[in-house]
Amino acid sequence: MTKRVLRIFLTSAVPYGLLVGYVMTAQWGLGVGVLWGLVVGAFFGVATVVYLEAKRRRMRSRDGLFEGAAVLREGPASHLWKGTGEEDERLESRGGWLTLTGQALAFRPRPNEARRAPVDVPLADIVACHRKGPAEWVSQGLRVELKDGREEHFVVHDCAEWMKLIEDVVAAGEDDGKGKGKGAGAASRRRGRRG
Repeated sequence: MTKRVLRIFLTSAVPYGLLVGYVMTAQWGLGVGVLWGLVVGAFFGVATVVYLEAKRRRMRSRDGLFEGAAVLREGPASHLWKGTGEEDERLESRGGWLTLTGQALAFRPRPNEARRAPVDVPLADIVACHRKGPAEWVSQGLRVELKDGREEHFVVHDCAEWMKLIEDVVAAGEDDGKGKGKGAGAASRRRGRRG
């Protein structure tokens, strides 16, 4: 948790502090700019951590179960898709919570999202996972290829860890011959359940 909180703080405080410091330096001089950059950046970083951690506590599984199945990993995510119209090729997204169990990869959008339909991907339907989203600029993009040719795209923290765990659980399900992910317990113990 400390590593995650520190990463959130630094990735929000530093850029915002630099921006405010630059603007204030141009207006009021170097001393005032540096001071304002440090104060405002620190405040913004703390506010971001408090907000995101409160969301995490509200969304995560309290009993370690998701719809009756043990949670192997969960965390905040965005679900990405291309527009549905014939000439509509813009990228759309919605925020929510991604959960991996021994049976499925499930996305639940936030309650205030306009498109509220959940995404449930049975692990038996997953062919491969790639670290690339539908757009070049998505560095933490997780692309999940399905047997029917469709793809689901998510943006997650620690994309490489999500990919590895999904691949381990899918492989464990294939090894037991039932596609149910019975060998997933060992994978979850190795990697931890929270995202």
